[in-house]
Amino acid sequence: QSAKAMPNGKLGALSNWVSDVAKELGQKLTPEPVDFAIMNKGGIRQPMPQGDVSEGLIGVMFPFDNRLVVMKIKGSDLLDAFKVMAVRGGDAVSKELKVLYNDDNEIVSAKYNGKPINKNKIYTVVTLNYLADGGDYMEPFKKGGIIAKGTAKFGEEMLEYVKGLTAAGKVIDSSGESRMYELD
Repeated sequence: QSAKAMPNGKLGALSNWVSDVAKELGQKLTPEPVDFAIMNKGGIRQPMPQGDVSEGLIGVMFPFDNRLVVMKIKGSDLLDAFKVMAVRGGDAVSKELKVLYNDDNEIVSAKYNGKPINKNKIYTVVTLNYLADGGDYMEPFKKGGIIAKGTAKFGEEMLEYVKGLTAAGKVIDSSGESRMYELD
């Protein structure tokens, strides 16, 4: 069950939910603490309806042969990745990140847990192998190093996650808070 309708193709509740779940699932791949998740909003192929959610819907929502990976990446490369993401109007990031950019797609502010991204620090990030390999113009991610790889397709992992929610009597829900957004 989904608590509300959540559109795809733009940033909001659905992209927030997917990136938060990706972080949770990615954390299971490594004993090392994961800082946050970064997902491409274009990889979410269907909206989430309010009410019943079928296995088929989850399958068409995440149809690609992508796997979750955990990678280490330097803050300077991460900031370069945020620039790429800004050009396409932002991407899905988990709740630990807040990235603000301007009309020229320049990063005005990039914070992890309220603190500016440190160019020299190494961050542990969950993403898809597609992005880690430089797909969707994410060339900066190729400078990172993968430390763990999932074996199941991301869509299959999401389906199992949703089944777990159902078994626990919980629903799919997320806030539509802005996490990566353009300065007004």
